[in-house]
Amino acid sequence: MIVIRLMGGLGNQMFQYAFGRYLAFRNNTYLKIDSTLLESNGGAVTKRDFELQIFNIGFVYATPSEIKKFNGVPNASFVDKISYRMRRMLGIHKLVVQQGNSFKPEYLNLKANTCIVGRWQSYKYFEEVEHLIRNDFEFKCSLPTDLEPLIEAIRTTNSISIHIRRTDYVSNSLYASRLGSLPIEYYIKAVKVINSLVNDIAYFIFSDDIEWCETNLKFISGPTTYVDTTNYPNSNEIDLHLMSLCKHHIISNSTFAWWGAWLGKFDAGVTVAPNKWAISPEYDAIDIIPPNWMRI
Repeated sequence: MIVIRLMGGLGNQMFQYAFGRYLAFRNNTYLKIDSTLLESNGGAVTKRDFELQIFNIGFVYATPSEIKKFNGVPNASFVDKISYRMRRMLGIHKLVVQQGNSFKPEYLNLKANTCIVGRWQSYKYFEEVEHLIRNDFEFKCSLPTDLEPLIEAIRTTNSISIHIRRTDYVSNSLYASRLGSLPIEYYIKAVKVINSLVNDIAYFIFSDDIEWCETNLKFISGPTTYVDTTNYPNSNEIDLHLMSLCKHHIISNSTFAWWGAWLGKFDAGVTVAPNKWAISPEYDAIDIIPPNWMRI
């Protein structure tokens, strides 16, 4: 058994699942979900829900007793504390908390009966099973029929998705100081790069602050569509699905945007990504960008 303790939003959960899926496959064992951090999250951190149900995956949750074997229990009896320590010492139930945010190849060798906790924000943690991950991350539901004109426009043009993350990256002091919304200069440069490589472009803007984008992205020339799906209850799923249909991508420093580009099926696609992922070294995912993407 491999247990993944999920945290963060959809993009982060996808990275965590992908690494757990690799470990389960490598060890010929099964994968289980521990959602306790999602259920208890709050305070200074944005509250998150379990979001992987949008994919066609059969999830199995770890039972409370299984979670207890990896975590221990506060105020446990003396006997339970001794039993927990013995299991940890003998490696029967191993809890592994990621150290740092860069790729460490030794994590690829973790054995079964391990619970993993971390961001695991690197394609290197699952590139050996990329075919499995792409299969798992097939969307369960079709896009709404009233979006057919938009879908057709994306499919029949040299479509470029631009993702801009603001809201909590601006308003939340923790995220603003450690991650930070990318400056407009990044997008100006990225658009110039894309324009030099791709002809007859149509831009599709995805953001959690479309109003800001409409005001600040006027430097973009050519057909531009501001995609606003806030009226749909599953807007996150729809945005991710639509981004994955685009041929080329300019991503923000967001794992959500990263997956929108990675899930794309256009082999000749160009993806532009920020050279520096975060303000704080603690959050700077230096191994997140695949070698065939452009960093600026």
